[in-house]
Amino acid sequence: MRWRLFTLAALVVGAFALAMSEDEKSAERHEQVQRLAALYDDSASRGWHYRTARDEMRGTETHTAEIEAKGDPINAPRLIIQRSGKKYDIAIRSSLKAGAFQFPGCLSGRRPHVNVKFDDGGINQVSCQNGMDTLLPSSLLASLKSSKKVMVEMKADGYPIQYTFGLEGLEI
Repeated sequence: MRWRLFTLAALVVGAFALAMSEDEKSAERHEQVQRLAALYDDSASRGWHYRTARDEMRGTETHTAEIEAKGDPINAPRLIIQRSGKKYDIAIRSSLKAGAFQFPGCLSGRRPHVNVKFDDGGINQVSCQNGMDTLLPSSLLASLKSSKKVMVEMKADGYPIQYTFGLEGLEI
């Protein structure tokens, strides 16, 4: 009889311990999601990052402004604007991690392009060049400076994908 009571007690305690560990696992998962959400909120509010590189040999400086796209805290591409003298370069640099078959790039068609939309304006096709970065024409600079956000539609793995960049606070 004692043996049966002991076995029953062990089963109840074991079941309770398993139930507790599932609750603890659930709580730990919830904590991880909260931490990831906090990182996402933080990255979305960080804004523009600036840096200056000096070419000692030529006596020139390159000024760079960079911001991450909103939405995907892990694979967010960055909008990069560089100024060297009077020349401006605008690029979107992908940060897709392992598992991506193809980095985002120009949409295909009669000519390589991306679709851009500033604030609540219309959708425009803008020519681009694929490479390590997707290069955009410097004629977009005035719109980038005067808008609050830009949406860019690119191609990844043969499908269109959209990114939104907050533009407020750009100083270049």
